[in-house]
Amino acid sequence: HNTMASGGRDTLDDLLRSFKSYVEKIESKSKGPTAAEMKTLGKNILKIREMIHSLQTATKEEKTGSFAKLCKADFFKSALYWVPALSADSNNALGHVWCMGLTLEPFATDMDDYLRENPEIIVKLVQGYETEKNALVFGQILKQAVKHAPVSYLITQSPLIWKFFEYVGDTGSYVVKQDAFATFKTMFTRSNKINKKIMARFLSANFEKFFLEFNRLLTAKQYVVKRQSLKLLSEILQERQNFKIMIRYISDPKHLDLVVGNMTTQDPKQKGIRFEAFHVFKFFVANPNKPEGIIANLRTNKADLLATLSHMQRDNTEYGKELPMLIQKVQSI
Repeated sequence: HNTMASGGRDTLDDLLRSFKSYVEKIESKSKGPTAAEMKTLGKNILKIREMIHSLQTATKEEKTGSFAKLCKADFFKSALYWVPALSADSNNALGHVWCMGLTLEPFATDMDDYLRENPEIIVKLVQGYETEKNALVFGQILKQAVKHAPVSYLITQSPLIWKFFEYVGDTGSYVVKQDAFATFKTMFTRSNKINKKIMARFLSANFEKFFLEFNRLLTAKQYVVKRQSLKLLSEILQERQNFKIMIRYISDPKHLDLVVGNMTTQDPKQKGIRFEAFHVFKFFVANPNKPEGIIANLRTNKADLLATLSHMQRDNTEYGKELPMLIQKVQSI
């Protein structure tokens, strides 16, 4: 495969011209698109996917040229608006083209500029979680997009970041919740230095509001929501860039109450919750400069905490060397 015509095969230019004319034709009508029109548009997207897929072995120049054509034809943005009316196959193809654009160099670097110039794309992708039918297509693209610093920056500088708490909370479909949580987690746990700085700045500027929302997830009725949130919380707290945020979080007795509540649950089905809560609890106990409020709280709950921690020691779950050390610290309070 290559991007040039061979034996009458369509070039990428031909396919993008066709795409544009199909879209213009559909948009010029007062009524919505017919099934036949969407089928034609879908076939065109499948052909574009095939051609872009063949670029994996192309030269850097060919890749750059093809990507520039997709951007110039506004394929990325325009195609997103037709997701609700396209078939599952066509949407998968569209997701594939988008993800290649976001991950395959040199596309990925150019994509930063394209997304900066078209912030409405980010809005469209995030709001994709509002309709279950399309959530996974938009989610697949968004999970790759948030790895790009400009996207994380745009989301955290807008009300979009707060929408995630709606998407991952107790209501709504399990599939959408899981996908939205995976995207949310990706934003906060990227290993990229710029992303880490963006998220640390965001948490610092919005500490109270963010943790008010986040703490609600720690009291969620659904096991998976609660367990994933505790795990993400411990990852946020142990990130070096978030040191000041971690100190602020572990200095508040109401945060300790939440974590202890999850860790001391007697429900045998909540073993995973206990495990994740333990990995947050250790931050409070290990802090050499505990505020008086935290010390008082630990003193009040000392008997319950020691009973729970001793039970954990008898349990077969892997807590490592930290558990005996924590028992010792709690005993000495």
